[in-house]
Amino acid sequence: MIDVKKVRDYGNFYYLTFYFPYKDGYFVCQKDLLVEGTLEEFEKLFEDKLERMV
Repeated sequence: MIDVKKVRDYGNFYYLTFYFPYKDGYFVCQKDLLVEGTLEEFEKLFEDKLERMV
């Protein structure tokens, strides 16, 4: 969680941005493919970094 810079919520997916020096500076997480936990639990983990784009 500490390496995540920002999480953007685009409705159907989350766009995670990481701090440097990660090789891939971003990651796309499709909401309907999450199999452990709930969306509410996921958003609670990143509540201070979550940005709603829709």
